[in-house]
Amino acid sequence: MVDPRRAARPEAVERTNRDHAALSVPVKLAPERDNIQVFVNGGEEPELSGEVWLCAIAHAVPVAIARGENRGRNITYHNVVRRWVRLGSWPGVPQTFNVARSEFDSEGVDSVAVLVQTGNMERPSAIVGGAMISLK
Repeated sequence: MVDPRRAARPEAVERTNRDHAALSVPVKLAPERDNIQVFVNGGEEPELSGEVWLCAIAHAVPVAIARGENRGRNITYHNVVRRWVRLGSWPGVPQTFNVARSEFDSEGVDSVAVLVQTGNMERPSAIVGGAMISLK
């Protein structure tokens, strides 16, 4: 079965590229010893709202290829998203979220990215803010 959210993603990216409000919402990440604080500012347009998502990212993931034409080779994939975490709704006004660093203590996660996306998980729309930091 095809994931309907996967089919909607290219369309959401295209809308983001056309949207004049793209990346108009400032996002700041502040790593602390035990957590990461996420600050999402208000939007320039009062009708903007959406969701805030955090992506746990592994910079480099080596994979041994067992089958096919690349069998026996090792390939390193870069900036691999290991986990998506919905931090919450964003009503268009400044919000602060705290995420425990222990949420990302596995699978080689060494950075996080935060995206502010209008719409919702079922009907994603434009990405209007984002930031990324290293955890190392």
